[in-house]
Amino acid sequence: MKIDKKKSMHISVSYQGTMPVQEGHLGACGDDYMRLALYIDGYADSLAYAVVNFPMIEGRKVLFIHEIFLYQKGKAECEILLETIMGIAVAKGYDCIYANKGKTPECFLKKNGFGETDGNLMKKEVG
Repeated sequence: MKIDKKKSMHISVSYQGTMPVQEGHLGACGDDYMRLALYIDGYADSLAYAVVNFPMIEGRKVLFIHEIFLYQKGKAECEILLETIMGIAVAKGYDCIYANKGKTPECFLKKNGFGETDGNLMKKEVG
């Protein structure tokens, strides 16, 4: 029996807590973060995951994709996670999403509507 992977996928969202305040490329931050993992029902291992946090950028709290990581070859899984993240951003009232192009492939981000900003960040308007 062949399984339709798209119909049997689910995303697990785990709140990971608050990071300790530390200096980084975004300045001093100690924000909350969560992990989104994409699974096929009945399988223990995830296909892909994303780490998302909520730092202050340009004077406002934003949704920031720290990393989207794919365990196997297949861009569809990353796109499913990105669609979910965009849905969370819109539902929570964020007007844009930032992403770290050093941790998530820049070509994937550009293909999905992210534009260049200063440094290692890319930005997409969603609201």
